[in-house]
Amino acid sequence: TVRERRDQWQDRLKAWVKADLCGGLFIRPTVSLTYYDLATEFKDLKGYTNYVDRYDLNGGVDLGYGVSRNLTVLAGYRYGHQYQEQLPKWIDPNRYTVTNDYQRVLAGLEGTVFPWLKVDGYAGPQFTSYTADRPTGWAAPGELIDKNPVSFYADAAVTVLPTAADTVIFRVRRWNWVSSTGRNAYLDAMYDVAYRRQLTKALQAELGARAWQADYNPSAARDDWDYTFSAGVRYAVNEHLSVDLSYAYDLGRSDQEGGVPD
Repeated sequence: TVRERRDQWQDRLKAWVKADLCGGLFIRPTVSLTYYDLATEFKDLKGYTNYVDRYDLNGGVDLGYGVSRNLTVLAGYRYGHQYQEQLPKWIDPNRYTVTNDYQRVLAGLEGTVFPWLKVDGYAGPQFTSYTADRPTGWAAPGELIDKNPVSFYADAAVTVLPTAADTVIFRVRRWNWVSSTGRNAYLDAMYDVAYRRQLTKALQAELGARAWQADYNPSAARDDWDYTFSAGVRYAVNEHLSVDLSYAYDLGRSDQEGGVPD
C-alpha cells in the first residue's frame, strides 16, 4: 500500500484441511502466516528510519454445520504469535518490543443466506498477552499499558445482488498488528465497498471506495487514515482473456499529536 516502505518482502500463507463428520458437520484445521522482511540495514543516523521485520503466525480449527446446501455456520478458535524484531541496543537502549501471543474465539457464516445475499467471514473477541512491557510514548512516560487487552477481530465480506446485472460488495478487516518501527502495536482496520455493473455480456464497470486505518493509541498519539477512490472497466475478450482499465486516487491523513517529529 502507499503508506508502506517500498523495499521489502511480504509473504502470506493460508492452508486448511476439511474432514466431513456426520449430519452436515465438518472439522477444518487451519494455519495462516503473514511475514514482512523489511530488508533494513540498521544505521544510527538522524532522519533514517530503522524498520524491523515482523510476522504473524496462527493455527486453529473450525467446526462447521451446513444449515442448508449453500449456507454453513462456523465456530472457530485460533492461537497465534506475533513477532516484532528488536532494534540493536546501540540504536535503542530500551529495546522495546510488542511481541505477543493471542487467542481468538470466532463465529462465522459461509455461503448464500438469500438468493440476493452472500456472506463469507468471521468475527469475535481476541485475547492478547504481550511478552514484554508495552511502553507509552506520550500519555504517561514511564508507565505501562495493559499487557493483556481484549479487542475485536473481524474478517468478512458481504455480497448483495440487487439485480442480475448489479453487484455490491462490502469488506471489512479489523485486527491488531505490530509496527515496522519496532516500538508499538496498532489497530489495522480496512473498510471497503465496491459496485459492479454488467453493461453488456463482455463489458463490466466498477466503482470503489476504501478507508484504511492505522490507530496507534494508546501507545502513541497517532491515528493514520488512507482513503482510496477508484473506477474502472473490464472487457472480456473471450472466456480466457480480459482487459482492465482503472484509475485510483489515494488520500492520506495522519493525526499525530505534536506534529511530525524532527
